[in-house]
Amino acid sequence: MPSFFLCLPVLLPQFYHEKVQADYTHLLSLSTMPMEEVGHILFQVLTVVETQSRGKLGTLTWQTLGVALEVYRLRSLRTKDENDRDNLTARWQTAHDLCSLAACNAAFEDCRDQEGPDLHAVWQFIGVCGWVINFVEKVMKEAMLINAAYKPSSNETDDLFGVESIASTDHYEVPCLLHIVHPRALANLKQALSNVRNFRSTLGSLTTRGENSQIAKDVLVDLVDCSGVDLNALDPLLDQFILKSKGIEVEETRRSFALCEPTTSMEPQLQENVKRLCESGVISKSRLYIKPHELIDGFENLSLEGPRKEQDKDVVSKGVLMKRQPCVRCLRCDGLSEAAKDGTRSGAGSVSLRWKTWERKWVPGCVCGGLWVTAKT
Repeated sequence: MPSFFLCLPVLLPQFYHEKVQADYTHLLSLSTMPMEEVGHILFQVLTVVETQSRGKLGTLTWQTLGVALEVYRLRSLRTKDENDRDNLTARWQTAHDLCSLAACNAAFEDCRDQEGPDLHAVWQFIGVCGWVINFVEKVMKEAMLINAAYKPSSNETDDLFGVESIASTDHYEVPCLLHIVHPRALANLKQALSNVRNFRSTLGSLTTRGENSQIAKDVLVDLVDCSGVDLNALDPLLDQFILKSKGIEVEETRRSFALCEPTTSMEPQLQENVKRLCESGVISKSRLYIKPHELIDGFENLSLEGPRKEQDKDVVSKGVLMKRQPCVRCLRCDGLSEAAKDGTRSGAGSVSLRWKTWERKWVPGCVCGGLWVTAKT
């Protein structure tokens, strides 16, 4: 590997060429390649990329994250160890969530006029907001579970030898918690939640003129106000987390991006953030774990067939896949999209020109940077 590192600045332009990238991805995903080497190589690539871009989060940084996603996904499919598979799956999904959040933010940025988000794409934005809220709830559930699992009991505090330090355990082998400690991931998350709150405020203040508009307004208000997380109370907490994250060494932020999970040196700050989230009152346990449709279904939930399956989502638009028209499949993350199928997806209601233009941005490739192939129907 030393020769690779010495040649990295020279090889970097070729690294992002499709064929060369596929070769390196294949090499890094082999079981014979130690995980430590994989993380170190990706870290070195990020270091060179960000040094050349003067620390800015540019296109090459996202492309490197996409490569990491593909490597960890391929390794998760090939490993026979169940624990390794779970960890690798969580890693590539964390990378995918980072890319998806960035894409959601781009949708709000690109599909707006002088007064705010383009309301001709109201149902498309509701789909994006729903995905963001579900994602935040997923992160909060992990934080709650981890906090509960490692909170010392009264008997443990009386132990003569003291309570085992959280940082000395495998407390933070939960990759998705990277979103609440990494400075760039935090900024990404804060922007997404800000977009959701602003859209809810805009739509909630409007006087509706038709049944469809009223339904859209009610759906969004319920989606935000009845979620398991108080988005307004969470915002100042994220500001504090971002401020604290500035104390994390730049090398550690790059290394955690390469690993797609928090590093050991991030554990003290992550421990504090998890505790603040769980004790601040921003999380409503009842709303987080019990959803309205579970109460409405009543005896249906007692069916021997088990809980109903969640509808498949478009990896680009985050809307429900209609399955009435051809779609494409990402070779990297295996996600499906109708929106990226030549940018012709119509969805619910009339779609604005801005939204159609945004969808066409993804015709060349997925939000994770992967290439499309026609999906089998």
